[in-house]
Amino acid sequence: MRDKSIAEYSLRLFERLDCRDYVRFDWRMDAAGNPRLLEVNPNPGWCWDGHMAKMAKLAGMSYVDLLKSILNAVEQRINI
Repeated sequence: MRDKSIAEYSLRLFERLDCRDYVRFDWRMDAAGNPRLLEVNPNPGWCWDGHMAKMAKLAGMSYVDLLKSILNAVEQRINI
């Protein structure tokens, strides 16, 4: 499996687990290089130095953009 597969599996899990707005999936690679799901965190911390902020930075998002993205998802879900 490749990174693209991890992203695809994460999106499917997000929908199947009925997650809302944001979630953090923690993956680890086994000795053979296969990804294994470690945990699903449906309410990861929003702190500026937390894991979610670090992952957003790796994806090219600033901390402010991460927060805006989460709040935009909430606004869309509740139609405001």
